Amino acid sequence: PSNFDESTGSQKNLAIPKYAKTTVKTIKTTIPFVKNNEFDYTELLSFLGDSAVKYGWLIFIPIVILIVTAVSNGANITDIYKELEDAIYHIERNGNSKIILTDLSIKLTRLIHKNA
Repeated sequence: PSNFDESTGSQKNLAIPKYAKTTVKTIKTTIPFVKNNEFDYTELLSFLGDSAVKYGWLIFIPIVILIVTAVSNGANITDIYKELEDAIYHIERNGNSKIILTDLSIKLTRLIHKNA
């Protein structure tokens, strides 16, 4: 049987099979070893209302970059973690955040490019 309808000169409407999967894009992450382990980044932006889904990528992308960087720099992970802790410590004590974060970015750049 042909999918072409000769009387109308067009293709016949074909039904989509029930088992066909539809692609749904989402910015949810599965967190291992945690109960109810699906984390939705739009929850962090819930104060934006309906726009939270649209701007959820602003949270998702930096976290993915952090995870990829941490995994690819496994040998330096303790040094990276120490530098992050130090920066948080100094910001909590009312240090100048611009200077602290600039220093942190320089230190992290050196650690990321350091040969293991």
